[in-house]
Formats: sequence, C-alpha cells, structure tokens
Amino acid sequence: MDKSRMLPAAVLVLILALGCGKSSSGIPDNSDLWPFTDNGKLGYVDSSGKIIVNAAFDAALGFSDGLAAVKVSDRWGYIDTKGQLVINPQFDEAAPFAEELAAVKVKDRWGYIDKKGGYTINPQFDHADVFSDGLAGVLVGDRFGYVDKKGQLAINPQFDGGWKFTEGLAAVKVGERWGYVDKEGKIVVNPQFDYATSFSEGLAVVASGNRGGYVDKEGKFVITPQFDNADEFHEGMAAVRVGDKWGYVDKKGKFVVNPQFDGAGRFADGRGEVRVGSRSGYVDATGKFIINPQYEQASMFNNGLAYVQEESGKSGYIDKAGKFVWQDKSGSVKKTMADLRTIATAWEARATDTNSYQIDGIGDGIVSLDQVAGALSPTYIKSLPRLDSWSSPFVFQIRGGGRSYLLGSAGPNRRTPGLATPDPDDIVFADGNFTQFPKGIAAN
Repeated sequence: MDKSRMLPAAVLVLILALGCGKSSSGIPDNSDLWPFTDNGKLGYVDSSGKIIVNAAFDAALGFSDGLAAVKVSDRWGYIDTKGQLVINPQFDEAAPFAEELAAVKVKDRWGYIDKKGGYTINPQFDHADVFSDGLAGVLVGDRFGYVDKKGQLAINPQFDGGWKFTEGLAAVKVGERWGYVDKEGKIVVNPQFDYATSFSEGLAVVASGNRGGYVDKEGKFVITPQFDNADEFHEGMAAVRVGDKWGYVDKKGKFVVNPQFDGAGRFADGRGEVRVGSRSGYVDATGKFIINPQYEQASMFNNGLAYVQEESGKSGYIDKAGKFVWQDKSGSVKKTMADLRTIATAWEARATDTNSYQIDGIGDGIVSLDQVAGALSPTYIKSLPRLDSWSSPFVFQIRGGGRSYLLGSAGPNRRTPGLATPDPDDIVFADGNFTQFPKGIAAN
C-alpha cells in the first residue's frame, strides 16, 4: 500500500456505491452471501434474495474464509454464515480474513488473529494489510515491510510504500519511484515507475509520466504507456481511458471494445460495468449491452449478483439478466414517503389559499393525478411526483366533502393500495401524517 493512500481496513460495506464485489482490501467475497441494509442496520441475503442473517449490525464486510467482520455499536467482531458471533466485538477496526488470519486494530496498533479470535501476532504495527502469498504488508513508523504468519519480519521495513504480494511479486515504493520485489525482498524490477500496482493475470499497471501501460514480471513493457488511465486485467480484459472515453484492451494492448464510454469497471461474471452519461449498465466482452444503461449507481458483478440503484430510489441486487433478486426496502420506502410528503405539503399550501381540499368540485372520491397536477403546478409545486419507487402511480382521494384527504402508494407488492383498509405494504398519508407504512421504517 502507498502510505499516502492507505485505506482503513474496516471500510463500511454499504452496498450502495461500494457494491459488494470485493472488500477494500481486495479479498473476494467467497461465500454466497451479500450484505443488505434495512433501516440503518446490515445483514446478509443469499443469491435468491432470501434473508439469511437478519439486519442487526451497524456495519458489515463481505464474507471470506467463512467469516465476516461486523460492527456492533463501536466494536468489531466476526460472524459465521449462520449469523452467529464466533469472535465477540472487541476491536476498534477489523479486516477480512485471508489465508486464515485477519488484521485487527486495538487502540492505535494492528495485529493478527486466527479464526478463534486468538492473537497469532500481537498488536504492534502502525498499520497492517491482509495476508497474500503467505506475507502481509505492515507499517512500522513510516517504513513499509512484510511479515510472515509467525509475525517474523520477512522483509524489513524499508520502503516508502507498497502493495500486497500477488503472483509472487509486490510493488514497492523507494523514494519517488516504484518497482517490484520478490518474497525474499530482492528487487527484481528496479524502481523506475511513477506508480505501480499489483500483478493480475500476469501483468501490472504502471505509470510513466502521465501515461499508463502494462509490464510483465521482468519489468518489460508488454503494452507501452499510452493511456490516460488504466485498470487491472480481469477475465482477460482491462478497462483503459483515452482522452475522456473508456474502452477495453486485451493482453496485447489491442482494443476489443473501442473507447466510447464515460466510465468503465472491471469485468466479472462475463460483464463489465460501464457508464454512458449519468447512467450505468453492463456490456459483454464485445461491448454489446446486456443490461442497458439505466442505473444511477452500479457495482461490478460478484458471484452472479451486482448492486444497483435507479433514479427512482429503487435499489438492491440484480442477477446477470438484470432482474432484481433483492430490493432495498427501506431506501425505496423512504423515497416514496418523501414524495408523498412533498405532494401533501403542496396540497396543504393550496388548501390554505382555497380554504378547502376540494378539486374541480369533487368533495369525495378518487382524483386523477392529472387533476392534482393541474391544481398544484406550477404555483405550489414545480413538478408533481406521480410514481412511487416501484413504478406504480400514486392514489389520491378526497373525503368528507373536501375536509380531508388521503395519499397512497401500493408499496413493494405493487397491489392497489387499500386506502380505507391498507395492507402491511401500503404507504398512506392522511391529513398531515403517515397512517400506514411498512414495519421497521421510521415515519420521520
């Protein structure tokens, strides 16, 4: 890791913009469970969207080596795939398990624990990375080195920065230049690059001047520096930027998908996340859209699922066909409730001026949204929200000869809301208050 860019090990895996493909440490989630949120708490769902571990944690990382780091109040511990705490919350920060060990922080020092929670390396480092290829990067003062699983310094702290070992080599920083060392600490590629990353599929991204290219394990350029930005190879392809457009190259540097996107992510599960304007979608290895650009946010796929968020507020996990298998109910519900309150605020303002809730002479009954928009826009509201987070139209009813009103949404089940006798999924706002909304959601 580059000391100037080190990430906290216990990064909150909010499935929102981070997605759940990998933890911040780069350890793949090797279980079939994904974090989800419910009313500010996190739990885990399976690939079908079924809740396996109830949302009870303040933060949560992905599973690796059969365990996941979770936060309870201000302390981190670890659960198994059944949601049982196997290591009680006691750490200030915690990283995913890798190669049977996990880095944890107590006060201002990092050490390593085994899967029973016992220290294998006592807290002593200023920072600690995950184990990879049998070694882990550690920071001692302002020097970066590597330890083995017994806590012995395999490579003395001597570098200005470094990344984890992959494919037998690690990128290290000496002064202002980056090179590569082997597991004995021998420099095999002299520090010469302005920046360097870990090896992936036999190649590593390096920067020379303000251009990125790819080198092999001897430090020879396989793809000459020519890109304005470049990412690691995954599934035989790498995302690169030329000017302000992104495309994909193969390992010979040939464009397999020409630069045409406003953003591009790594390929996973045969799909690459790309951005067109302000919307993200997914393409195949030829650049053909499998899932059209429609999301405000989207993560890379991991084990068949990706986390996305639509403009409407609808968010959750989709499968490789773009079908939602789990939806973030709390976020969608809150977006819908906010829209209902916006309509109601405008309606109340109009009633103050007209001294009635009547519209077009209607004092009782369902009123069309066109009628509501005509009465409110543009004096009381610029643009009337018409659809809830599940793309169903809102329902508006006037009662009591124009003395009261009801606003309703069908909620997640998308059945027509029962304004008089609502079902548990309905969201109903009546005369200034929410009278019905799904359990576990704060009305605010």
